[in-house]
Amino acid sequence: MQHSTKDPRRTLYNNPGVNLLVISCSYWYRRKCG
Repeated sequence: MQHSTKDPRRTLYNNPGVNLLVISCSYWYRRKCG
């Protein structure tokens, strides 16, 4: 694996914990500013 295209954002969103954080943040934002 020489040509590993490491996209940090892809790794971030593949992380379940970060995904959950993003979902809860957008949910809170919608409730507050929606």
